[in-house]
Amino acid sequence: MSAYRYVRVPRPVEDAAIRAVSSAARPAPPVEALLWALLVAHKVRDRHGFVLAAHRAARAVLGDEGVTR
Repeated sequence: MSAYRYVRVPRPVEDAAIRAVSSAARPAPPVEALLWALLVAHKVRDRHGFVLAAHRAARAVLGDEGVTR
């Protein structure tokens, strides 16, 4: 048994800040910036970044009408 225990120190201010940022609406980046991110991800062969940029660009163009839940 280890002598060290990991204890979570309560940080109410940090938790409140994270909750506020998570729920706040952020403006969408311009479609041009998203397409540049798509090109850069493709050029450096970043598959995950490519998929993220592609989905974000599609969502920016289509809005929420293409989202199914």
